[in-house]
Amino acid sequence: MTLGRLLVSVLAVVGAVLLQVTLLSRLGLPGATPDLVLVVVLAFGAVRGPTTGAGVGFAAGLLLDLIPPSMGYFGLTALLLAVAGYLMGVVAERTGGVVAISLITVALISVGIVVGRAAIGTLLGDPRVSWGEVPGLALTEAVYAVILAALVFPALAAIDRFLEPRLSM
Repeated sequence: MTLGRLLVSVLAVVGAVLLQVTLLSRLGLPGATPDLVLVVVLAFGAVRGPTTGAGVGFAAGLLLDLIPPSMGYFGLTALLLAVAGYLMGVVAERTGGVVAISLITVALISVGIVVGRAAIGTLLGDPRVSWGEVPGLALTEAVYAVILAALVFPALAAIDRFLEPRLSM
């Protein structure tokens, strides 16, 4: 990874975390809070592959776990985002980055994140978990993630092409 790509990764993750905790969490939208950090992680997985997706997801998750209000279980968000970034990278590599498949994958992974958080919270005895709210949260999270992905994925792909132009024959 070049220095430029590393810098873009750091700036994108830090920017997404700051926007998520300062702006998106205060919007008061129905259902789940739009998860910009998840979408940025998925974009890195789609554009740069599963290894980068997992690494960026882990780093972004650790950063989110350090910022209050976290779920209270250090490393949980890092684990979930690392798996999400990896899965997105695998799907993108196997499908050639087809837009429709990428958006469907974003929706499915965002639902998986909501269910995963609830399942792990239940296993750890978290009293804040309410399975009655999970379907509504999963649906709104998927909708918000797809909308954000339609904006973030092309922007990251364009930046990545600018930083690493490929030779064409």
